[in-house]
Amino acid sequence: MSIGIIVPVYFDPSEDGNSCTDWQPLISAVSSHPDLPFFIIVNPDSGPGSGKKPDSDYQSCIPELRTSANTNVKILGYVSTQQGTRTSSKVTGDISKYAGWGSAYRPDGIFFDEGASNFVSVYSTWATDAYDSFSFVALNSGVEPNAQYFSIVDLICTAENFYADFSLSDITISPSAPASKQSVILHDGPTTPDSTLISELESLGIGALYLTDVAYDVGLPSEWTTFVGDVNSAN
Repeated sequence: MSIGIIVPVYFDPSEDGNSCTDWQPLISAVSSHPDLPFFIIVNPDSGPGSGKKPDSDYQSCIPELRTSANTNVKILGYVSTQQGTRTSSKVTGDISKYAGWGSAYRPDGIFFDEGASNFVSVYSTWATDAYDSFSFVALNSGVEPNAQYFSIVDLICTAENFYADFSLSDITISPSAPASKQSVILHDGPTTPDSTLISELESLGIGALYLTDVAYDVGLPSEWTTFVGDVNSAN
């Protein structure tokens, strides 16, 4: 299985709200690397926002990421969980809003952020609710979670950390915690992507990764094209 790229796209498609300018490098990467899996997390307003539909630029730009030719893409809708303490109706309400989006721009799945490592029953309930409308569910625990989580979702971010503080020893791989269902997200990284680390994570069989020097809500990594090329080459 190829290592993929998980991308927290917590910034709008464009500043003017009428184009896909700021997402264009992502759109180009997806179409240029058809065999490279992309897990793209959209986050209009710390979730789907207050309206029934996202802004018009999301409605027009999400379909550019997920064309009929781009079978390598999964669009995931961001849902805050506040370490498992967020009011359940608010979590399920966000899931329902994403499910109500038009088919052209509706996400393929849900990304539960701010996960807790030991609230299995809570997240199991939320995941079941998500699977009622979507085919893919991801969770960001940020650290090694209870292994039971791997049976209730498709992908878990088991390491979200400062690049300088990350070690391969932070990752635990076992039959109950398979590498292919794990992702790694590292921020405050070097401008030039760490190709050695990318290769090491690929050799472990990690499902997806993201390495950036730019805040998630600002834009893509400074050397985005190089990063994508390095991940693609590692496969």
